[in-house]
Amino acid sequence: MTICTGNFFLDQDVLEEEGITDFDQYAVDPDATLVSDFFVDDNPEDWLQA
Repeated sequence: MTICTGNFFLDQDVLEEEGITDFDQYAVDPDATLVSDFFVDDNPEDWLQA
């Protein structure tokens, strides 16, 4: 058993690690373009190195 506490995961990252890359089934409106989360930096590696 793996214990994972105190962590924050993005659904897209977790699903992609499991091989799921087609997220259309999760869209309320399949024709709408998804908007990025406003609180997630586009390049988290940049602030991790700071």
